[in-house]
Amino acid sequence: MNPLLAAELDTKRVSIAELCNRYGVAMLELFGSGTTDRWSATDSDVDFVVTFRATHEMGLADRYLGLAEDL
Repeated sequence: MNPLLAAELDTKRVSIAELCNRYGVAMLELFGSGTTDRWSATDSDVDFVVTFRATHEMGLADRYLGLAEDL
């Protein structure tokens, strides 16, 4: 992972964990340029792949869109 991005995500680790719990996320993984030295704070986005738990009080679309917006 890019060291600058790693430091940024580390400062938000608790908030990200809370979002994952709220939206029933089983796994959240970084992929794309954020995993390489090509990532740039000014020119790159942050890409995640997410796996949701099978059961949750919210529907899947609400969980996905809510997580995407809150991230």
